[in-house]
Amino acid sequence: MKRIVFTLFLITLTGSAFAQKESSILKKVDKMIADRQYLSAYQLLDEFDPTNDRPAVVLKKETIVLNYFTQSIMHRVFSLKDLAEGENLDSVRVNFTEGQLFTFEADSLIRRLLAKHPGDKALLGGHTRFLEALLDDYSTDIWGMYLDSACLELLMDDNENPSAGYQLGLYYTMNENYEKAAPYFVRTVTQCDTHYRAHYNLGIAEYYLQAFNTATHHLRRAYQGYQRPSEKADAARTLGIIYGENLNNADSALLYLQKAVDIYPSYLNQVFLLQWHLDNKSPDIQQMMANCWSAAMEDDEPFSAVQDLLSRCMEQNRRNDVLKLLKIRNADTTDDFERGISSLFIGQIISDTAPADAIPWIELAITNFKKVEAPDNFLDSLRQMILELQQK
Repeated sequence: MKRIVFTLFLITLTGSAFAQKESSILKKVDKMIADRQYLSAYQLLDEFDPTNDRPAVVLKKETIVLNYFTQSIMHRVFSLKDLAEGENLDSVRVNFTEGQLFTFEADSLIRRLLAKHPGDKALLGGHTRFLEALLDDYSTDIWGMYLDSACLELLMDDNENPSAGYQLGLYYTMNENYEKAAPYFVRTVTQCDTHYRAHYNLGIAEYYLQAFNTATHHLRRAYQGYQRPSEKADAARTLGIIYGENLNNADSALLYLQKAVDIYPSYLNQVFLLQWHLDNKSPDIQQMMANCWSAAMEDDEPFSAVQDLLSRCMEQNRRNDVLKLLKIRNADTTDDFERGISSLFIGQIISDTAPADAIPWIELAITNFKKVEAPDNFLDSLRQMILELQQK
């Protein structure tokens, strides 16, 4: 009996000593992180726990790779670096060309540990943080690839973490289940009133649930809290749309639509402001159209943007205004693509009433599109258009 008691006592002492060593290493690692010695900090942890069996060590490794990587591939393969005096992570990441890559699959490692320690709050938080990093640094498509049923259950178990609630709400939003999404966003903003993306998405969910006044409350919180211009403008634009289309408040609609353009003058923001002026028969329509045209030329998909712009105006019987804009841009621009696209749409618009007059415009479009090396099949479609016009 004494031998058994002694053995148990020895095991207890050994476990305690190991825990003290872990605590000491974690403190040392925190100091190394503060000194920006990220690679050395990770290596020290890996030497201490190479098999990733100790939850606190695995979570510290996760913190390092997700926050201080110099290279990351899908947040599964990483490269780290000890920063020199005067270096910072942003500059290193921009100029980083090669490094020693290693794999650290936080998702599967934490799930394995959760199987041994079910309900562990720290591990649940680590699982949520990994998904949050995917959501922040990659597309929602990449993030969504991880959301199997087991993952969703772990997010549900992490019920004290605002990010977990937000991600669950976002999952149901992407599946257009706004009734299920809304309570998770409510939970998130209740736990953290400064989670502005949750406020924004709650506003969207309430909009689809036709709770328009509640939607504007949360969208205003997002608008007030967002720092990134594109997000702030997005919230303002959405407010403008709801005030104009659902709450019949034209003044508030104009206020927020104008704010969206002032903050971030993208085509999308410009065209909704134009739509307000079209709907309200404003005297500023021609100038708004010109602003939209300029933004469309800068859009990632200028053809689609221009088609959208012209369609909105034609639906409001603004044919003459459209032709005036296109002819002004065609005459004033020195850009071959802009001249090509304006020529093409002039030809298309007048083709119904004056097919013979439309042909020179289509020919001018072909000439200018050739200069920007437009695809042959596209140019052939314009030549076919000319042949059809000649037969009218």
